[in-house]
Amino acid sequence: MKRALLLNFARTFDRQVFFAHRSLVQLREELVEEKLSRDRLSTELEGLKRQLGRLGVDWEAVLEGGDGGAASVSALSGVSEERVRNLEGSMGALLDSGRKRVAALESALKEAQEERSEWQQKAELLRLKAQAGDSRAGLESQLAKVVKERDQAQADTISLQMELSSGKEKVSIIIKQG
Repeated sequence: MKRALLLNFARTFDRQVFFAHRSLVQLREELVEEKLSRDRLSTELEGLKRQLGRLGVDWEAVLEGGDGGAASVSALSGVSEERVRNLEGSMGALLDSGRKRVAALESALKEAQEERSEWQQKAELLRLKAQAGDSRAGLESQLAKVVKERDQAQADTISLQMELSSGKEKVSIIIKQG
């Protein structure tokens, strides 16, 4: 009987240990899920705080608004409207600045294109001069031949004139003798 009682007690104890262990595992899982959820919410809250800070809203002032209802929302919306007006002004100034920069860049681009065109014209002129230089060298070579032939022709003409002159003198001497 004692043995049966002890076996019964051991079974009951084993069941209790089993259920306790299962409860412990479930509690651990729930704790992990709660911690992950808390971390996610904490990250989201920090992100919201940063966004509100960028909009110019003081997070602490919103929390100190008291009832957390209408007063906080009206303070938040008042600051947001003012911030929106400031942002619109800033965006307008930024847009004007961007337009001026675009106009300046367009002007610089136009000047660069004109300068490029000018350089292309100069390069074309130099290319033509180089071609003309090649032609000029050929022309000068031909001109040198022509000048040489002209000089030779002049020399021949002078020679012929001298012969003619000498022939005239001989004729006139023959006519005189005759």
